[in-house]
Formats: sequence, C-alpha cells, structure tokens
Amino acid sequence: IFSHTLIERNRNNNMEGVKTIIKIGSYIIGSLQVIPFAILEIVGLLYVSFGSSEIVHVKLGGIIITIGGIFLIFASLLLHGIRTNSPGKIKAGIIVQFFFFVLFFYPLFLHLGFRVDFFR
Repeated sequence: IFSHTLIERNRNNNMEGVKTIIKIGSYIIGSLQVIPFAILEIVGLLYVSFGSSEIVHVKLGGIIITIGGIFLIFASLLLHGIRTNSPGKIKAGIIVQFFFFVLFFYPLFLHLGFRVDFFR
C-alpha cells in the first residue's frame, strides 16, 4: 500500500504528497527502531536493579544500558530531525545506523567467505 501510494503520487507529479508519504514512512521506521531500544534500556535497568548483587551482573546490566542508550539516542535524533526538518540530525542518524550495520555484519560476511577488500 505504501509503495503503491508513493508511486501514484510520483506519477501524478504530486511532490507534496510524495514528501508526506516519505515522512510518514520515516516516522514509522524511526518509531520501530526506538521501541526495541527503549525496551533494552528497561531490561538493563531491571537487570541492575533486581538482579543479583554480583559485580558481573551489574557490569552486564551497565553494558546493556549503555548499548541501548546509544542506539536510543541516535534513533531519537533521527526522529527529531524528521520532525524539525533538520538534515544534519537525519544524516547523523543514518550514518550511525550504517556504521553499526557494517560493524555487526562485517564479521558475518568474513565468516561466510565473502571477501570485502574495502576494509583491508
């Protein structure tokens, strides 16, 4: 439905409609990113608060909170950039997402035997 509406508005040269559809899609994607990171923050806080008092559990909870917080900040930055029409904030969010995507999937590509000479 989303793609069909976008194509129809583009064919009709309805640029304001195209911008609106893209903005709605960006809000949906950004919101779907914020939700799991907020849940990760809550899980980390619960882990630190109600977990055992062993230092390993506290450190693990702190790591969960830190990772969730970093992702939450940049996902929120992306949403705020979309809302305020700030290209710098949107670019920062996209660049960080790309960086973490490469960071997480590069070892997988190496493991599967893909040669990526860009990073060597």
